Amino acid sequence: MAKKLFGGMAAAVAAVLLILFIIGIGAGGYKHGAKQTLENLDIVSQLNSNGDMQVTETWRINLEDRGKPYSNLYKTFPVNGSQSAGIENLSVYDMDENVQYSFRDDIDPTSGYFSEDNVCYIYNTAEDIEIGWFLPSIDSGVRNFKVSYTIKNLVSVYGDTSVLYNAFVGNKFSIPITQLHGTILIPSGAKDKEVKGWLHCTAQSQLTIDSPSRISFTANEVPPETLVETRVCMPVSLFPDSTKISTVNVLSDIEKEETKWAQDWEKQQKLNYTVGVVDAVAGVVLVIAGIFILIWLKKKARPYQVEAPEYTREIPEDSSPGGAANLFYYYSGGVTSKEEGRVFSATLMSLARKGYVQFDSNEKKDFVVSIAENTKQMPLTQSEQTFYDMISAVASSFDGRFTMKQFENYAKDHNKSIDSKMELFLSQTKREIASRGYYERRPSFLTVSSVLGILGIVGAIAILLLSGGWLVYIPVGFIIFGVLLIIASSGKTRLSKKGEYDYAVWQGLKKYMLEFSRMKEYGVPELTLWEEYLVYATMMGISKKVCDQLRMVYPQLNDDGYLYTNYGGSYMYYMFGRSIGMGGFSHIGSDFGASLGNTISNISTSATRLAHPPQSGGSGGFGGGGFGGGGFGGGGGGFGGGGGGGAR
Repeated sequence: MAKKLFGGMAAAVAAVLLILFIIGIGAGGYKHGAKQTLENLDIVSQLNSNGDMQVTETWRINLEDRGKPYSNLYKTFPVNGSQSAGIENLSVYDMDENVQYSFRDDIDPTSGYFSEDNVCYIYNTAEDIEIGWFLPSIDSGVRNFKVSYTIKNLVSVYGDTSVLYNAFVGNKFSIPITQLHGTILIPSGAKDKEVKGWLHCTAQSQLTIDSPSRISFTANEVPPETLVETRVCMPVSLFPDSTKISTVNVLSDIEKEETKWAQDWEKQQKLNYTVGVVDAVAGVVLVIAGIFILIWLKKKARPYQVEAPEYTREIPEDSSPGGAANLFYYYSGGVTSKEEGRVFSATLMSLARKGYVQFDSNEKKDFVVSIAENTKQMPLTQSEQTFYDMISAVASSFDGRFTMKQFENYAKDHNKSIDSKMELFLSQTKREIASRGYYERRPSFLTVSSVLGILGIVGAIAILLLSGGWLVYIPVGFIIFGVLLIIASSGKTRLSKKGEYDYAVWQGLKKYMLEFSRMKEYGVPELTLWEEYLVYATMMGISKKVCDQLRMVYPQLNDDGYLYTNYGGSYMYYMFGRSIGMGGFSHIGSDFGASLGNTISNISTSATRLAHPPQSGGSGGFGGGGFGGGGFGGGGGGFGGGGGGGAR
């Protein structure tokens, strides 16, 4: 048992870990659901002696279907006069169509009225500069473009260094980038270690100083709105023609600032790692704790073990089909709509057994229920009396007897009465056994478990929102923990020891009725006793199987003449008769109890509907000492840092 339990626990934990891993993978996707992806962005930039920077970008962009065509790609740069004098010399080449786009300076791309293709533009506003191009409309596909432009007067010359501070991808650029490769070409004349560079990017990235005249940088899986920015310090002598000159010495301050940003980023990465480990471990611990609590609560709330006979032949005194059904079906969900039909037919059969009604058929072979003179003087339970009063009212409208069709018509005309009588009947079946000490109060630990489960789910949502998605596994762990606790507390409250014993008695009776033909040691009861057994077999939904066995044990039940002589007004006649039509209601091989129950249940459901009609109404690397290294957080002060771009 312990080995089986351990194996189940191991499988559950493995499943949970797999779920958490998949969630983590999904949470870490860099595209964030974007419909456009720059599969490759190659940037080559050349610095000139006057401080201008000539840029050539090669775009390989994948445009997915978004429900409307694409016609405009663009990139924006925030306006800042202290950083640049502007952008000029824009050209766009369509590498797929081998077309050089014409330049226009009179386009407002935000107006939505421009309809020409193969055109590029520079659009200036008070806030930013937009460069872009109009391509032939496309619903989806991969397109390749080469875009060239010049950023004027970008390099700042100070007393001890010259500085390029530029964001090649701004923090408002809306398109994710799968692979980015950049090159910065510097005027010749610098010596080794006179050029220092830093890369600001929170995606996986790297900057390398290949030589005093060349810097390379890369970034992979860059999410939307993620900065890719460089700051490069070079000798003053490389930019003799620059007009952006200051005598202030800034190199030491820049190095200190970059060092601090790198250290802060390293600390943040270590914190992220620590929090990630704690997040993952805590998530798994919460799930395992939830599983153990579930098992413990299920064990603590499991039914009492009672010494009851495996097989039962005696039906408890003062029983009724409805009252017994509430106990018999207790652990399987109670008396639902499916079981109600069985209870209805079993109760009508019980009334027939006690002499209050008789079964017959008319000249059309329709099944008929007649009110009988009660010669047996057998008492009725409270629920049976209510059911009898209901069918007596039906019979009084049809000269003391009615068919199922007449019952249906009566229920349509008196839907509120039938609906209320059926509801009263079902509630009385529960009250009949309510005072017998079958039920225990709901344990407080199950209530506490339910409350903690709800709090766990609410707490998970709060943690997810407050952490801004930083914590993933802990909220998921809390959700699973909460669900497990709710599941643990949602089971049926166990029966009392007396309730368990009587529950076992009814289960033993079912087992006996299903197996009596093979049990020589118990003997076979007299056929007359089976009249009562079949009432409860109908309530249990096994009357068809029991009848099949009785035909083998009592061959006379296969004789229609015997049945009519001895059981002409009883349900026994209709359960075993081989040539009884009843308007198609019953025939050889059918389950009389189930057919009768389904018919009454449908009538009850129709009455209820008529009585109650519906109302109208990533991780980055570490910055390497100024001589290249991994990209890190910080920065954002360079030209284009607040820039954006995307697809229209």
